[in-house]
Amino acid sequence: MQEGRILAGWVGLVALAIGGLLYYREPIFNWTVKGFLIAGILLVAAWISLAGAVAGEGLRKRQWGRDVNGAAFVLAVVFIFGTFTGWVMWGAGTEGAVQLRPRVEDLNNQLTEQKKKVIDCEGKLVVVEGRMAEIQRAMQRSTGGAAQ
Repeated sequence: MQEGRILAGWVGLVALAIGGLLYYREPIFNWTVKGFLIAGILLVAAWISLAGAVAGEGLRKRQWGRDVNGAAFVLAVVFIFGTFTGWVMWGAGTEGAVQLRPRVEDLNNQLTEQKKKVIDCEGKLVVVEGRMAEIQRAMQRSTGGAAQ
C-alpha cells in the first residue's frame, strides 16, 4: 500500500512538471494545463500525507521497474481522464460546440446571401455592358452618318 502511495507521488511530480512545461510553452490556463496541475497537486499531496518515512524505499532494490510500470499506468489513466474532460469541456460552455452550431448556420446563411448578391451584381454588370455597347454602336452610326 505504501509503495502505491509513493508511486502516486512520483506520478504527481511528473504531472506537475508536464503542466508547468505546457504553461511555460503557452501561458494560457486551458483544460490540459489545469488537468495536469490539479492531478499533480492531488497526487503529491497524497504522497506527502500517506507515504511518510518510506518515501525513499521506492528507489531501493529492484522496485524501480515496478514503480516505472505503475507510473506509466497512472499517467495513462490521467491522460485518458484529461482527454475525456477536454472533450466534455469542448462541447460545453460559451464557446462549446453546442453554442457554436447556431453561429455556423448564421454564417452559412450570410455566406449564401453574399453569393446571391455577387451573382446579382454580375448579372447587372452584363446588362450594363450590353447597353453600353449598344449605345456606342448607336453613337458610331450617328457620327458616321453625319460625316457622309
